[in-house]
Amino acid sequence: FVWIYREEGVIDALFLGRTEVTSVEEFQERMEQGRTRGRRIPLWELLFVILCSVFFSRAVNYLLGLTWLPRYFTGYEAVSEEIFGCSLFSFFSASVISAPLLEETLMRGIIYSRLKRSTGDVRVAIAGSALIFGIFHGNVVQGVYAFLLGLLFAWLYEAYDRLFPAIAAHMAANAASIFLEKTGW
Repeated sequence: FVWIYREEGVIDALFLGRTEVTSVEEFQERMEQGRTRGRRIPLWELLFVILCSVFFSRAVNYLLGLTWLPRYFTGYEAVSEEIFGCSLFSFFSASVISAPLLEETLMRGIIYSRLKRSTGDVRVAIAGSALIFGIFHGNVVQGVYAFLLGLLFAWLYEAYDRLFPAIAAHMAANAASIFLEKTGW
């Protein structure tokens, strides 16, 4: 995923006219260097992104609980029991570290970039990548939750032109879910 993501950065730079590559060697060199786009994110802004992600994920979770979806689509309960049934260390490392890194690299770094390039419309790319992210989660309740959070993550990726804010927001949302599930708050 990382190699494809780096390739996407070079292709985006070429497609959007951010750079001129004059030879195949220069193109390969840029591929090896990877992406150097996006602005630096001040710490206070990153903390704000993380805090917003936690609040947004909790709000979406609570709002979904008020709808009829959990009553009619109970398959998410079995998935939740499986996920929350393992040791805290393995669950934390899979949900807070591995999943956000892999999912954001795939969904925003690759799929969103390709949708944006092929459609030429940021809104379509944000909605499309969020929809794929929701479907990727495999059941209706988690799919709706993931779709809404996917909108936020794609917007962050577009706003900062970097993958890290989306990854940090995803990590924060997953960590908040674990914390609330394990503590019962």
